[in-house]
Amino acid sequence: MKKNIKISIIAVLLASTFISWTNSPYPELQSLQHAGTLFLVALLSLDFRKNKLSIFSFSCFAAFILIHIIGATWIYSNTPYYDWFSFLEETERNHYDRFVHFSFGLLVLPIVFERIQLSQFYVKLLLAWCLIQVFSLGYELFEWGLAKGMVSEQDAINYNGQQGDVWDAHKDMALAMLGSIVTSGIYLVKNLAKK
Repeated sequence: MKKNIKISIIAVLLASTFISWTNSPYPELQSLQHAGTLFLVALLSLDFRKNKLSIFSFSCFAAFILIHIIGATWIYSNTPYYDWFSFLEETERNHYDRFVHFSFGLLVLPIVFERIQLSQFYVKLLLAWCLIQVFSLGYELFEWGLAKGMVSEQDAINYNGQQGDVWDAHKDMALAMLGSIVTSGIYLVKNLAKK
């Protein structure tokens, strides 16, 4: 039963990636955008053999991938969330990428927490929280290196999504940290409630 749910989740992610790739207003940029998607889906699929992850952490990670797929469709900087949520006040900058970084901290921490093989709850949670910060920093360094290596400056701008903000990487990492603080707080409250 648990494995079937996970297979269904992976199928939804792959179908969403295919739809995103074929219906994007930026088809020439989808290969680069979805290389990360396929890597993340492959990481999640590694659980099929051992089937150790809970449905909760598996679903959280899948939700993060889905949020990424939506952003990748519009190369992040052009995600039309103002059209979807008319109550939001439109700003000069498209903040969808910031939402994704916050979601990373919020939704990826559970899977990291589950994968750590320690019995001490607080040490395990602190280590999971620290790893989210390391992954966030690692991604920003990867993004910077990839953008530096691109032939076209416009391709680098499209991929990087800074939108003129020199502090973009710092803000992205801060939002990932904030998301992981929220999830860590929920874990702490749940743990205290058990006692």
